[in-house]
Amino acid sequence: MVFEYIQFFNVGQCNHLANASGNVIDLLLTDLNHIMVESSEPLVGVDRAHPPFQFNVTVPMYSKSSHSSRRYLNNFKRGDYEGMNQFLLTCNWDICSSLPLEDAVDGFYGVLADAISRFVPKTTVVDYSFPKWFSKQLISLIRLKNYAKARHRSTGLDSDYDAYSKIRAECKALSRSLHAAHVDSVQRSIHDDVKVFWNYINYRDGSNDLPQTMHLHGSSAHDPQAISELFACHFSSVFVNESIEAIRPPLDVVSLGALGVSEASVAGALTGLDRSKGMGPDGIPPVLLKSCSSGLARPLATLFNRSLSCGVFPTRWKLSYITPIHKSGDKSDIEQFRPICSISTIPKILEKLIVEQMTPLFSAYIAPEQHGFTRGRSTTSNLLEFQEYTLRAFEAGHQVDVISTDFSKAFDRLPHTTILSVLSSLGVFGCLLDWMASYLGDRTMMVRLKNVTSMPFPATSGVPQGSHLGPLLFLLVINSVCTVLGGVEFLLFADDLKLYRTIESLSDCAVLQHSLDSLLQWCPSNSLALNPSKCSVMSFHRSLVPYTHDYRIGGGSLRRVTSLRDLGVLLDFQLSFSDHISAISSRAMRVLGFIKRNTREFDYVPAIVTLYKALVVPILEYASVVWSPYYRCHIEQIERVHRRFLRYVAFKLKIPQEMVNYGELNGRCNMLNPGSRRYLADMMFFLKLVVGMIDSPALLGKVNFVVPRLGSRSGNLFWIPFSATNYLYHRPLCRLPRELNSAIEKCPDIDIFTQSPMVVKNRLMGIGGIG
Repeated sequence: MVFEYIQFFNVGQCNHLANASGNVIDLLLTDLNHIMVESSEPLVGVDRAHPPFQFNVTVPMYSKSSHSSRRYLNNFKRGDYEGMNQFLLTCNWDICSSLPLEDAVDGFYGVLADAISRFVPKTTVVDYSFPKWFSKQLISLIRLKNYAKARHRSTGLDSDYDAYSKIRAECKALSRSLHAAHVDSVQRSIHDDVKVFWNYINYRDGSNDLPQTMHLHGSSAHDPQAISELFACHFSSVFVNESIEAIRPPLDVVSLGALGVSEASVAGALTGLDRSKGMGPDGIPPVLLKSCSSGLARPLATLFNRSLSCGVFPTRWKLSYITPIHKSGDKSDIEQFRPICSISTIPKILEKLIVEQMTPLFSAYIAPEQHGFTRGRSTTSNLLEFQEYTLRAFEAGHQVDVISTDFSKAFDRLPHTTILSVLSSLGVFGCLLDWMASYLGDRTMMVRLKNVTSMPFPATSGVPQGSHLGPLLFLLVINSVCTVLGGVEFLLFADDLKLYRTIESLSDCAVLQHSLDSLLQWCPSNSLALNPSKCSVMSFHRSLVPYTHDYRIGGGSLRRVTSLRDLGVLLDFQLSFSDHISAISSRAMRVLGFIKRNTREFDYVPAIVTLYKALVVPILEYASVVWSPYYRCHIEQIERVHRRFLRYVAFKLKIPQEMVNYGELNGRCNMLNPGSRRYLADMMFFLKLVVGMIDSPALLGKVNFVVPRLGSRSGNLFWIPFSATNYLYHRPLCRLPRELNSAIEKCPDIDIFTQSPMVVKNRLMGIGGIG
């Protein structure tokens, strides 16, 4: 029970000082990351069982202006887009075809700026020192109250105190009313956009504010502009200026010298934009582009086609904004932040149209072992392929050794010359290859903090972050690793690579070592580097005396581990997933505690349910097809989290605890219990695998269909192999077809080959036992 509450309140034990008996019995529970606990001199007589200790807590000071500031911004939410669209349809867009490309792009933005000034109203944003839910009336009352208080202090008259008390009471009543209205507005907006909740939390707690002083490598900064420059210095350090001209034999996968886009395809991309997304460096929000798609499709198609035919990517589209996001640890340390890039929406549309044309041409070249950024594959398919291979080795009485690798800043440090060399070897040439070179080169980035930006700095290497085209380019470069990994199995998810092999003797270990050596030799010629400190090896087995081989990397021993986090799932050496289930249950309990602590003032239950579904359910269900529990103790760990949530809902609904009915509460919340959700996830994954919506030949090849003899009464669609053990009986490629066989038997109307997955899901929902 104590451990459950520690999870729920997201605190940890920081005191590790033992007493005279060698035991630690004094707890220091905190949610802070770094607290140094030290022995201290006693102030009174020492209790041998409870030695004295001391600790220091550093509380950073956050910068909040004490003065109001006024800004005038475009209110794009209230724009007259119907009028703007008509205006754009009547504009003369000859500038897009007659001027030089860079000037044409500037002219296009000039027309857009004119349209915005005509049809988008301005709004005044005032950053008061008062909370944003204060009204002008309340602010006036507060100022009047402060004046009355000062007057009473100066006169001491009872009449002045009565006047002050009356105004103070009015302030309190109005403040409570406005705050309640603010909370009600927040909770009723959460169902449509969960970001409203995070904005509410960040504004209330100031958790998005940066400390007044931040440091990097001994340098410190004290104002936003200087801090942004420190961030720029840190983020720019990951890029390299190397130019490696590797000679690559032509592969002639394609013969692609030019691409173009149609006005209809541009209009379709514009109408498909998400209105809620923010604007990029060019200041044009998606809501404007989507609402004026018919008026903008023609000029944008002209600019896009000119860019492709000239082999030039306009300079204006090469700028990216970086927003620092805190990872963990000391918030005043700039190294504890990671970058999130923002690219303008218009160039992203061009990228999207190019990727849609290039991906089908290169899909056959990308190895089936690559599951990242590939249609029909995912982390789940990657993990299932490895799991099935390993369990089959267990069934034969063997172990599997896995080497997990880590490439150092692979997306950021890949030289542009390497990318272009790979594209050329694959058959890209002419204007398109020139366009790719222009697209990658001379890109700039700026760090954006509130209302300030750093000086621009060049991104001299890597694929553009936040882009559509970057992932495809990276996959084409790393794909050649498949040619050097002979004799072993391997799986990729973007740059996450694991090598593995069944170990029947030490000679198998030598083969795996040889593949690792080949990978190390491949890296320099492809401008990538392994980080030995983050690479590891793990042996999966169910034997009492496994093989333990010393694998080597970079002149040292490869770190051996007993558990491995692979693509978000914690793997133990027996693939029982007990560690993973405990980890996700603890994490889900912490997040549920966070929700409860921050919704104390909420009374709108649908908002709380939305937060649970958005923040807790994904933790409990991510890749559940891989690790779905079958022992009662593991099932109970997950159910405990769900029941605690339902009890909180009952509390909000004023239902006495002794009258709580979990089934009824699930119905009122429009939810299924965790077991039913995992069952549906199983069925949907297997259905999509069988009908080809999931692209995994390795898994599909292990699915056995029943071919009935003439006159046979067998109604099973899939043949299930015999399993001698629990873990083999419940492995996914036995569990999933067995569950679908049972479902089809209970509901003969299910036809997985002619009905859509949604239709099948709805029929499965009608089968008894799901709830």
